Amino acid sequence: MALTTAQRKFIFIDNGIGAVLFNTLLNAGIGWLLFSSMALVPLWGEHSIGGDLLASGLLLPLLVALIAGALIKKQLQHGKVEAIAVPGVLAGSWLRWTTGRFGLVLGLFCVCFAALPMVALLQLSGAEAVTGTQMIAFKAVWSGVLSVLVSPLVAFWSLLRFNGLTSADPSQAAAV
Repeated sequence: MALTTAQRKFIFIDNGIGAVLFNTLLNAGIGWLLFSSMALVPLWGEHSIGGDLLASGLLLPLLVALIAGALIKKQLQHGKVEAIAVPGVLAGSWLRWTTGRFGLVLGLFCVCFAALPMVALLQLSGAEAVTGTQMIAFKAVWSGVLSVLVSPLVAFWSLLRFNGLTSADPSQAAAV
């Protein structure tokens, strides 16, 4: 399966770099709302490093899948992007999942293999707290890194999932 230049650009530039910039800035803003008034942000607690890492690990992939999946589906319907033909090796029930299910599975994967290891690393290193400003910066960078891993994967899955979906085929415009 060879991707066209336009598909590679769409997956890695539009949904890679663009998503990183968007999610980094968005999460810096969310971090400012949550942590700017805190002198210190503890590793654990109501507003904490660990809690934020776990929540972001689950929610960022889920929301990226729901939002980007819907936008990509619309772009495919209007012919603005070309779907990827599904090779036999990639065909399977995972391509019939709803976008929400895909996002939830991706989020759980990110919690297990990104957020939990990061929390464990912080715990083992003896980190107890950071300043509110440090937490805002950490949240922005963490979200950007997570986004660079998640967003191109969501774009690739969406181009496979909605293969054959065009504006001429309204019967396939079922729920995302």
